[in-house]
Amino acid sequence: MKNKAIAFLAIPTMALLSSFNFANADDTSTIKTDGAKQHSEKGGKHRGPSIEKKVQRLTKVLELSEAQQTQITALFEKQKAAHKAGAEQRKSLHDAIRAIDVNAADYTAKLAQVKQQAGLEAQNKVEKMLTAKQEMQKILTPEQFSKFEEIKAKMKMKRGQKHDRQEKS
Repeated sequence: MKNKAIAFLAIPTMALLSSFNFANADDTSTIKTDGAKQHSEKGGKHRGPSIEKKVQRLTKVLELSEAQQTQITALFEKQKAAHKAGAEQRKSLHDAIRAIDVNAADYTAKLAQVKQQAGLEAQNKVEKMLTAKQEMQKILTPEQFSKFEEIKAKMKMKRGQKHDRQEKS
């Protein structure tokens, strides 16, 4: 008797759920997250403002001239291209790490090789960061650069607070 009652309740519930899914399944590729553009438009995960928006914000806050805007846009484009090129190197490093067999006879040699590759990758990252800072310092006036550094410090602090909140929850 109980089994029949459960079956009679389960069938309408399943039908209701399936009709709800069909009604709401207009397009699964248009998922929106936190006001970001749709995934299908962006080609994946939303990664922050575009170069144009960054330059607009900096222009507003730092009162950039037209020449500075052009130079900063070129700098950001160059950094974006370098980041994409570095992605292939990072991928090969990750593949090398995954390929290491801890039980292999040459484990120590492979590990040393991957460590060396990771060290070079870290050095390149620091070098790129310092070069970008130098180039930005050449473009901006001393007052603008100090204000730019303050903005970066505030953003770094905000990101740290955001990560702290995520860890607590």
